[in-house]
Amino acid sequence: MNNISHLKETLAIHRILPREIIGFIFSILCAEKIPIPHKQEMTPPQITVSHVCSKWREIALATPTLWNDVEI
Repeated sequence: MNNISHLKETLAIHRILPREIIGFIFSILCAEKIPIPHKQEMTPPQITVSHVCSKWREIALATPTLWNDVEI
C-alpha cells in the first residue's frame, strides 16, 4: 500500500505541471457552460476543483480569473 501512495504522490499533476498551467486549465474548465438537463443543483467547478486537495485549493485560490463569474 505504501508503494501506491508514493506513486500517486509522485504522479500528482501539481508536481508535473507549473502552477500557472494548472490555473489556466482550471480557468478553461470554469469558463465552459455545460447545459444541464432539468437544471439540477450543481456545484460550481471553481468549488469542485478547490476541494480536490490542498494543492489544488492553493492554485484555485491563487487564480483570480476562476472567481470572475461564479454561478450559485
